[in-house]
Amino acid sequence: MRRSLHGVEVALTGPLPAALLDGLLGGFPPGDPATPPHLTIDLSTAAGPPPRGRPIFFHGPVQAFEVEGSVVLSDGASWARLPPGGARIELAVHPASLADRQVFEHVLALVALVVTLRGHGLFHLHAAAVLDGDGRAVLVAGQSGSGKSTLALALIEHGLHYLGDDAVFLSRRRGEPVVLSFPRLFHVSEATAGAFPRLRPLLGERYAAGGKWTLDPRRAFPGQERPEAGAPSAVLFPEVSGEARTSVERLPPAEALGALMESSAHLAVEAMPAVGPQLELLAAAADGARGLRVRLGRDLLERPGRSVGCILAALDG
Repeated sequence: MRRSLHGVEVALTGPLPAALLDGLLGGFPPGDPATPPHLTIDLSTAAGPPPRGRPIFFHGPVQAFEVEGSVVLSDGASWARLPPGGARIELAVHPASLADRQVFEHVLALVALVVTLRGHGLFHLHAAAVLDGDGRAVLVAGQSGSGKSTLALALIEHGLHYLGDDAVFLSRRRGEPVVLSFPRLFHVSEATAGAFPRLRPLLGERYAAGGKWTLDPRRAFPGQERPEAGAPSAVLFPEVSGEARTSVERLPPAEALGALMESSAHLAVEAMPAVGPQLELLAAAADGARGLRVRLGRDLLERPGRSVGCILAALDG
């Protein structure tokens, strides 16, 4: 299988089926078989225990080690070796890891992918991204449980275009920051599904980890997908307030940049490639973007349109 990740040609090879990573890579367009791949992902069966070396970081069930100059990621059964240079991922798959494909694809394989893509100038950001009526990019950044995906879904249901509900890439084009899509299924909680009854018949399977439902955005919002956008004009930082009404307040630029850095994967981790360029990119993306803290009230779930109106007014204010 070949996929093109915003100009990075990715080839999947090895004895195991490429379909193991359909949920992670299947949304990207097919690659060009005539072009030499920039990144090869080799899928094989794990033989023996994962290699271990000097610990680097933890990410959920995944631990990263430095082993003979390579980064090795392991969930305790499967493991991924990332040699220096960003040209190869050796993914050794143990059947135990496939008991929950969501965890395998969107934790172990995802971390391996986003660490490697740093060497290609693509920096993962734990954020949603939408385009307002004027085509301006708006990021919705925050940690799990902040209401990020619910807020993004409300904006998309209101008619805004989308690049993703939970993850995007930051990169540069002609020296300027751009936001690039990470096309994959949305994940919808039961409470969020109740706020958007139109979408409930479109929900797919429910993942064991986290209990969220999948939602195919291309089916739910036909014609609203966009592959990329320019530098963000605003960054929304949601937090659940428990109050009746949603409110918005402006953040000082330094505080907005700090909050954006918290949503940037592996920014402060030792042995990660391209930390300097990532910091410069985040600063450039935040420069000129309006930072807004969005205190999500109960009206976001009860009357999503009212909340969206309040937020769009703040974007134009």
